[in-house]
Amino acid sequence: MLKLIQKILLTVLLYFFCNSLALAQNHPNSLAVSQGISSPNRTTSTLYSKGFTRDNPMAVSYQTGYRLTGSLDGGDGTGLGIEGGLGDGQYGLAIGHYSNDCEGCDGNLRGSISAIWGRLGVGLGVIEDHYSLGFLLNPNGIHRLGLVAEFENNQNQRSGFGLGYSFMLPRFTFALDLSKQTFENDIGYEDPLLVTPGLAVRIDVISVSLSYDIYIDDPLDIYRNQVWFGIGVNPTKNWELAFYSEYINSWNLQASYFF
Repeated sequence: MLKLIQKILLTVLLYFFCNSLALAQNHPNSLAVSQGISSPNRTTSTLYSKGFTRDNPMAVSYQTGYRLTGSLDGGDGTGLGIEGGLGDGQYGLAIGHYSNDCEGCDGNLRGSISAIWGRLGVGLGVIEDHYSLGFLLNPNGIHRLGLVAEFENNQNQRSGFGLGYSFMLPRFTFALDLSKQTFENDIGYEDPLLVTPGLAVRIDVISVSLSYDIYIDDPLDIYRNQVWFGIGVNPTKNWELAFYSEYINSWNLQASYFF
């Protein structure tokens, strides 16, 4: 009898929990979480990347209507970015420009184009001599599998590969992305693997994400494991505001307006 009561209570709790998740008012991809491979951010896909690959460029398919995004970050130099995009939930396009006043950093134009056909999303991203191709299986479903491959045609001939899985509900996201980069010119040690578990919670107009970057096989200790987080607010259906700590720089502010 006691076990039966426990099962009934558990069923009732799960029912109310799942129904409460369906009440979220903000978009599931409005805030960055993990490396953006399996759960990419729809507002800054051309501007930023957290892992060894760019964010999955198919993110621009999550746009609806016209969008304008401005971004400011500070820490190791001050960065300024602007991105415009348009989409209908299936096809998307974004063009951006980002510059940072750090030593050796140059501003440049970048763009992404993507499409969703049934259970497959495909995107292409370009930044001067840098090309990235992204895929996302089941892009609007609960279970999502992302893949990003990229190549830089410069003196280092860098290439990158990223793979990730996301479990996504209207109010909750768990993402686990991993990425690795290699250089044609051997620099004397094995490049580490970056693994980033991340969680995002959305309650009404507020979103919070928390991610942990873990570097595996880094014998020279070039990288450091770290926790970073983001806070997003959707005050109206047109505005998306976000603040990040230790995401790309020490801090980052973003504002997006959808027309």
